[in-house]
Amino acid sequence: MPNVYGMDTSDFPGHAVLGWYWANCGFRYTGFYVAPAPRHPNQSWMSQRDELAAAGWGFLPVYVGLQINASGLSTANGAQHGNDAATLMTNAKFHAQTICYLDLEDGTEPSGNYAGYISAWVTALQSEGCVPGIYCSHHRRLVPTASKPRGKRRAKKPGGTKSA
Repeated sequence: MPNVYGMDTSDFPGHAVLGWYWANCGFRYTGFYVAPAPRHPNQSWMSQRDELAAAGWGFLPVYVGLQINASGLSTANGAQHGNDAATLMTNAKFHAQTICYLDLEDGTEPSGNYAGYISAWVTALQSEGCVPGIYCSHHRRLVPTASKPRGKRRAKKPGGTKSA
């Protein structure tokens, strides 16, 4: 399968910019921020799906919920934010069973209230007919492997090479 390239930018950059990326970089996918979300109030992507889909773009819908060490991390908020994400996916005209990614800016292993928040978000999203995914830091693993000692972990890039 050939590589398919894409981009991710928090604010909608405009159709002209995306057209340039399409023509000059071969990008065919873009992050699509469903909003308002707790850590992403900007709704600039929300009305763009139909026009971008008609132009051939694929999407990686992203919901930026609470982050590690944020106040308000709880299973109740995770469930509410998961339900909100599902509603936003519908409002942006994504089809049922579309993956919605919870953006985790810190890729360390979740524990405590943070793990509870993530788990509740996943469960709530599933109950609304969406498929949950996790979008996190590329240089850390979300779940450690048993064969590696705890401490600094190195994630494998596609093709088996390691990143720092």
